[in-house]
Amino acid sequence: MKKILLNISAIGLLLVAVSCTDVLDKQAVDTFNEQLVFSDMNVVNAYLGKVYDRMGGNTDNGILGMREDILTDMTDQTLCIHRPSNFVMLKGTMTPDNLGHFTNDGLGGYLRWNNLYSNIQDANRILANIDAVPSVNQDALKKQMKGEAYFIRAYDYSTLMMVYGGAVLKDTQYKLDDDFTTAKRSSIKETLDFILKDIQSAIDNLPATVEQGRANRAAAGALKSRVLLFCASKLTNGGWTEQASNTLISFPAGSQTALLTQARDAAKDVMDGKYGTFSLVGTTSEPASPLSAADIQKYADNYFSIFNQKAAWNSETIWGIEYPLSGGNVNNMNIWSGPNGYHNWGNNNPTEQAVRKFEMADGSKFQWDKYNPGDMDVRTATAEELAADPNRNPYNGREPRFYACVLYDGAPWQARPADAAGLEPENKVQTSYFFHNVGDATPWKSGIDTRQGLIEAWNGQKTGYNLRKLLDPATAGQYYRNTNAWI
Repeated sequence: MKKILLNISAIGLLLVAVSCTDVLDKQAVDTFNEQLVFSDMNVVNAYLGKVYDRMGGNTDNGILGMREDILTDMTDQTLCIHRPSNFVMLKGTMTPDNLGHFTNDGLGGYLRWNNLYSNIQDANRILANIDAVPSVNQDALKKQMKGEAYFIRAYDYSTLMMVYGGAVLKDTQYKLDDDFTTAKRSSIKETLDFILKDIQSAIDNLPATVEQGRANRAAAGALKSRVLLFCASKLTNGGWTEQASNTLISFPAGSQTALLTQARDAAKDVMDGKYGTFSLVGTTSEPASPLSAADIQKYADNYFSIFNQKAAWNSETIWGIEYPLSGGNVNNMNIWSGPNGYHNWGNNNPTEQAVRKFEMADGSKFQWDKYNPGDMDVRTATAEELAADPNRNPYNGREPRFYACVLYDGAPWQARPADAAGLEPENKVQTSYFFHNVGDATPWKSGIDTRQGLIEAWNGQKTGYNLRKLLDPATAGQYYRNTNAWI
């Protein structure tokens, strides 16, 4: 009996040992080393997806796509109302310790070379290992993913080049024991040649059509034209006189014409369908002259629709970023930039200077002082004068793009939320102030979309305008996320 009991005990201990091994010896599902990543095509695909997210910077959203603060806030075209943004850029006082609005993660990826190189390292890792990943009948997918990695590396290097000029070029992944002291920047010409080689590799490996949101052959072709056009600019061809001979930021003398020709030819390749078939949406014939109000609205709607695509994209779209509600990157453009009278945050205000650049519907230049030469600040008109000439209203008779891009005083927009409907029942943007008499210092009524309005006044615009382009008229930003794509 004793012997039997001992044997049973031994068997029990063995079972416990085996059981413990099975339970505890598990692979982590929240972290992966390189060996695990490149042992499964599904994991490699997920890894590539994260590299997409980080294009242009080592943050979850990189620099591409919708942002609370858009890049034009660094210029005199739009104004960020929540943070001082462009003064460092416009005054030329930017330093490594004071990047202005580029300090935050949303825009910092444009200037932080360490973030860009981190993503380049990830692309290099994919290119170095993907051929050895076990797979069955997935050669086409491997080829496509190679093309995507080449495309991403080219895009990130193009961002480095546009900011810094010549970059440290690396087409293999760094190892911990590498000698980093020998790394040196290449000339801007060598950097361009490196990028163009990557783009060609992307073109050679990418299919013409692919799952929406992933890079296709035409996206690589379009990137080629974009990069060449930048390199053909005056800036990189002696425009900075004191640095005209600096090969890190200037091309050899006499390069500009050839670069312009290459940029043109690369764009034409995309337009001619060399990499895939695309076609314009809407009316492509010569517009009527003069344009009727209905014509203007039709063209405005067509232009606006480019930036309001959801689900399947139209035949004009080469590449973009999706924003499904189910997850992934987040697009909240309506609440970020919509008028405060809708409980939105009112950011990214078009400036008066930018608004005045939009032409009249007949193609003539807009002149603020047309009716009172020399007065560039005020336009006045009586009811009788407006009836006789509606264009005395500065927002009447403008070109279609104006109505697609700008929410101006009196612009039709969404139905007001319940607590604002009684204050402004016509569902029109109200960025103006109302005075009893000309010359009064204090308004008797402030528009609901102003900084003296009754709905979240602290989010009111500062220029008289809100952004319309990139917003979605069907989304109540106060409650819901946007689903329109970044194109």
